[in-house]
Amino acid sequence: MSLLALSSLALGVEAAQARPCLFAELARRSPGQDTWLLVTSGHGAFGVGAGTYVCDAKCTLDLLAAHPRFVVSTANGRIFRLLPESGAITPEQGGAAGDGTANDQPAIQAAIDYAEEIGAQEVRFPAPRYRIDCPLRTSPAGQSLASDGHPLVIRKSLVLKGMAAGRTVLDFRTLDGAAAETDWQLVPTSASDPTLAVWRGGGIFVSGDTVDPGKGQRSIARLELDRLVFRGNRQHTGNHAWPADPVTGDGWDITDKALWVQDCHVGEIVCRDTDMIGWEGEIFYLGGAIDAVERVELSRSRFATTNGSAFNPGCNAEILATDLYFRRCFPGAGGDRQEPRDLPQLRVARL
Repeated sequence: MSLLALSSLALGVEAAQARPCLFAELARRSPGQDTWLLVTSGHGAFGVGAGTYVCDAKCTLDLLAAHPRFVVSTANGRIFRLLPESGAITPEQGGAAGDGTANDQPAIQAAIDYAEEIGAQEVRFPAPRYRIDCPLRTSPAGQSLASDGHPLVIRKSLVLKGMAAGRTVLDFRTLDGAAAETDWQLVPTSASDPTLAVWRGGGIFVSGDTVDPGKGQRSIARLELDRLVFRGNRQHTGNHAWPADPVTGDGWDITDKALWVQDCHVGEIVCRDTDMIGWEGEIFYLGGAIDAVERVELSRSRFATTNGSAFNPGCNAEILATDLYFRRCFPGAGGDRQEPRDLPQLRVARL
């Protein structure tokens, strides 16, 4: 074989190593040392979760170990990580099916964790519906800072944005994928009280700073929810007694909050064009220190169908609400409990 033929062959092999493939196939590639970008045609299937991967200073063994859905080591030992597009990544790039049938909780949580690690601004949801099963809860129900057993956990500033034409539905289920109205976990009430308590886990658990670093310095400076539907699949039974009955599951289930902020410090929370429907506890809950949250902005959103309060800001946050609707809930704004009544439809111009 001539030198020219050998050179052409080498170039062909190098080009083949850089050709787009599935993320799952990157581990078998051996890109040249002068190749810094790789493009995939999908994560586990063609056309679903395609992305661009970069080899840079952030590509460490620790990053690989912590985020294997988004970071890969090639056959020749080089590490590549997913590069956000315009500051955003998608759960599909971490293996989510986005078909509304498969449990996408692990991929969505992994996308949130990876975005927080590398400083990506957004996790975008391009599909119309994602199924999210509640993980196993092993901590007692009363351990307010424990993050296990919560479907999704946020620890740093982030935007969650639905990209589907009619908004994106996050379909929250119980441990085995069943509706949480008829299925739930039972865990000890506290470390000192082994009495079993209902655990449904809610939707998003916001795990901010437990020690306040000061306003403007909080790890979650801004959490933004945009064009989403949090569908909890729970019913309004009219039973406002709490805690929920461990036998029937009925009642005000204080472990089932759609958005849950407790005993931590957060900057700003923005909820825009986002509905939270079908829960057994408070739908939008802020609890703990009087200065736990600096500011809340709610617009074009609907909180509906719960045995608990629709909106319970138990802190001294600045609140601006426009075009906010409540329906079929136990209304409350923190503090003393109010007499149960069904709100047919309430529009709040400002709170």
